[in-house]
Amino acid sequence: MRRSIMLVFGLVLTVGLAWWAGVAIGERLSSSDKEKHFQQQRELTKTVIQQNQSISIGEKWPDPLLQDLDGNWRKVSEIVKDTVLLIIIEPGCDACEAEFDAFDDLLSKESVAEKVIIISDAYPLDLVQVRQARQIKCPILVDRSREVFQQFNLIVFPTNIIIGPDRKIISVTAGPLSRDQIDKMMH
Repeated sequence: MRRSIMLVFGLVLTVGLAWWAGVAIGERLSSSDKEKHFQQQRELTKTVIQQNQSISIGEKWPDPLLQDLDGNWRKVSEIVKDTVLLIIIEPGCDACEAEFDAFDDLLSKESVAEKVIIISDAYPLDLVQVRQARQIKCPILVDRSREVFQQFNLIVFPTNIIIGPDRKIISVTAGPLSRDQIDKMMH
């Protein structure tokens, strides 16, 4: 009997120690995961700051030849007649989708098509799907050589850049715009 009690006590003690060790390891992993999360947030913030610093207000937007979704080679300078919003996107990016949601019906209007240019380095077929799904009327230019992306260290999407008719950069915003911000820019 005594042997049975000692066996049960030993088993309970072993299970208890295993449970306690599991909890302690779990707490350490959670702490480690939290630190990784905070480190990622710090790195993203650092990247956004570096990206925004690499795009200088007053600087001229570069004018490489980019292909539109109809296969034509175009320069931004050929399209810009007035102040426009350049939206740099990556298809599948949640923040880009949120900004497109904020634009909802605006991108399908001809009047807005003259005020917005979308630039991406994605495959043209992916961009054609985005254009069709969202009924986008504004030009979508493909930077497959990543010339613009590399020049400005573009990593955070969407990046919104307002340029004047002379292609000078007026403002830069990394991350999605709200509907209020978009409405202000469009008027």
